[in-house]
This record gives sequence, C-alpha cells and structure tokens, in this order.
Amino acid sequence: MLQGFSERLYTSPFSTYLRTEFWIIPVSQTIHILCVAIVIASAAAISARMVGVMGRDQPLADFAKARAVWVFAALIGLVLTGSVQTLAEPEREFGNPIYLTKMALVLVATGLSGVFLILLKRQTPLSTGGRIFGFLLVFLWALITICGRWIAYL
Repeated sequence: MLQGFSERLYTSPFSTYLRTEFWIIPVSQTIHILCVAIVIASAAAISARMVGVMGRDQPLADFAKARAVWVFAALIGLVLTGSVQTLAEPEREFGNPIYLTKMALVLVATGLSGVFLILLKRQTPLSTGGRIFGFLLVFLWALITICGRWIAYL
C-alpha cells in the first residue's frame, strides 16, 4: 500500500520540482539539522536543570517553559523540513523501517514532552522518577537523531 502511494507521490509534479531544484533539499536538510540541535540542546538543558547542574536560580517550571517555546518552534521547523524531504523522496522514506521507527519515536517523545510540561505547569514535584523521565526524553530525542542519520544509509 505504501509502495504504490510512494510511487504516485514520487512522480507528482511537486515531488519532481522538490528533487530537481538544486537548492531545496540542501537548505531543507540544513534547517532540519539546526532544529534537531535546538531540540536536543533544550532537552539536555532541562535535564541538567532537573538534576541541579544548571539554572538552580530559576524554578524548574520557568526554566522548562522558556526552553519549551524553542522546542515547539523547532518541532514546527522539523515537520516542515521533514515534509519537504519526504515529499521529494517518498520511496526512500516510506520504504525504510528506520524512517517509520523514527516517526513513531517522534510521536512518543512529543507526547511525553507534553506530559512533562503539564506536570510542571501543575507544580507537580519531580521525584527521582521525574528525573529519570527527563533523561528518557533526552535519550529519545538522541535516538530520533540517530535514526534520522541512518535513514540515508539503509
């Protein structure tokens, strides 16, 4: 089913345009990588704050909220640039189990990030489990980054 859809999408005028304009894919990939860096750096900073390594002068909720704006702006950038890359080469993406794994991990990490922010907004104190949760988020975003790099090689 995905293969037929991918083939039709690949031969569409829009997909062809994205592939043949020499600047679109490199610019999209560059912006995508910068957005990934923002997400990873923000998640790492929040985790570092959770364990008291940085930003101790600011409440965790305020610290996380300030970085969440960057994360969600970067996520919008990732969706837009990822869509360009997927539309340009749908067969490469939809036929790749690493791509599908990456997309599933993105959904999980985004959902867990939302839960984390809701807990902070409610002023729920973070126990050791909360700190582990923070490290899990960093791990998930790092794993998503690794999957993103491996898509090109499988």
